[in-house]
Amino acid sequence: MNRFGTVFFLVITSFMVIVFNSCTIETAQPSSDKHLIVLSDYLTMSDTTIFSEFIQLEKVSLEIINMEADKIIGLMRNQGDNVQADLIMVRSLFDVYRMQKRGIQQQIHFEEELSPAINNISSSQFNFVGFGLDPFIIANPNGTQARTYNDLLRIKHINLLSKRELIPMLAPISSKLKKVKGNKWIKDFTDNEVSRSLSSDSSFSLMPILTTYSNYINNKDTLLDFDNRFLTYPNSRSSGSFYNVRSFSIVKQAQKYSIAKSFILFYTTDSYNLKLNKKLDTFSILDDSSSFRRYKEWPDKLMHYYQTIDRVLQRIE
Repeated sequence: MNRFGTVFFLVITSFMVIVFNSCTIETAQPSSDKHLIVLSDYLTMSDTTIFSEFIQLEKVSLEIINMEADKIIGLMRNQGDNVQADLIMVRSLFDVYRMQKRGIQQQIHFEEELSPAINNISSSQFNFVGFGLDPFIIANPNGTQARTYNDLLRIKHINLLSKRELIPMLAPISSKLKKVKGNKWIKDFTDNEVSRSLSSDSSFSLMPILTTYSNYINNKDTLLDFDNRFLTYPNSRSSGSFYNVRSFSIVKQAQKYSIAKSFILFYTTDSYNLKLNKKLDTFSILDDSSSFRRYKEWPDKLMHYYQTIDRVLQRIE
């Protein structure tokens, strides 16, 4: 082989080695196409371990950005098509309602791929898929008998629900009562609220506390003294307990729509849905052994009352 041929051979060989190494390195790195970004007001980056089974099965990376619901809405409106996010997971359906009104969610077009039970707590109109129930419960001290929501109209109580949680709790009241009676119910309810900061330690220990099941479980060892209270599912002997819904929404400009959809379908199948709710201290709609009796009316019907309730609460404030 002459000198030119030798040089040509070495150049070609070196080029092939570089190409081979480049391909090897490329396949070893996680693809940016498999990076899913979740915005949430209750999950943090440390909670990615909750979704480890999906991450391993689909070979994706997951990033959770924690921010308040108001900031999520602001981010969507300000950045528009440039927003770097795919999924939204918020604590309350009231914030899902607000997002739908601002047009920042992707339309849900795969209802036929969800089970009937999951479809019952989801809504194509409000663009969310529900995956868990968080009942509004009463933590009763010994000797207090607040067994229904109506009992809170006559018993002084401490309300730990934020406004964004309170509105879904009051929606069944507005649904079943006429407007005047419903508004009066809300007024009487708020009149019997006592602020935690204004109550003495002795009076606080005697009052029932209205909160969510997840808050009750997560705060048993705090000054709220849930350990010395018994959990009551209100209306369990009649129409059933009211509840909030934990949900998934796909961002309207989601760059990873297919992965976001796979994520939703994965965590709405029986076994993985049960595991997810157990980790989040919520209830699965797929669990027939649930310890609370659910209110009969479905969420998307009740969401039509949110705006009216919000206005009533603003007038009371």
